Amino acid sequence: MVDMSFESADLAIKLLTGLGQLAVACAVGYIAYRQWRTAQQQAETARNKLKHDLFDRRLKAYEALRESAQYAFNARPKENAEQRVADSLKELRWLFGKPVHDFVWKNIYLPLVDLWEANNVIHDSPPPRSDVQREERREAAAKASSIRKELHRDLAKLEEMMADFLTLNH
Repeated sequence: MVDMSFESADLAIKLLTGLGQLAVACAVGYIAYRQWRTAQQQAETARNKLKHDLFDRRLKAYEALRESAQYAFNARPKENAEQRVADSLKELRWLFGKPVHDFVWKNIYLPLVDLWEANNVIHDSPPPRSDVQREERREAAAKASSIRKELHRDLAKLEEMMADFLTLNH
């Protein structure tokens, strides 16, 4: 009988030891799971912060471009508006990609330079004394009007192009 109780006590000790190890393993597994979930949440938070920061930089660059372009519509060449627009172009390629930068360069910046040149002929040249000079001034005014219309249309296109970039999705 002594042997029987010794065997059952040994079996009980082994059973309790096994259950204890199982409980410790479950606790370790739960802690590991919680750490994994916390790491996932931190990674998601970091991704969202990156998206938000990129959104802020893009919005700032877009607003600077819009402001400088609006200012440049009525600016004269002596006001150095060209430099303001050129400064706003610096980050566009890196924030929005080459297609947007090329569109802005070709459809906004270069026409603005043409507009300034036309405005220079209209406003900053001496009063016309001959028919040739008057005709040159009329052509410059017509060109400036045409450029303004194109620029308004291209700025609307630019706004459509920017819509995907300036939408904050998490």
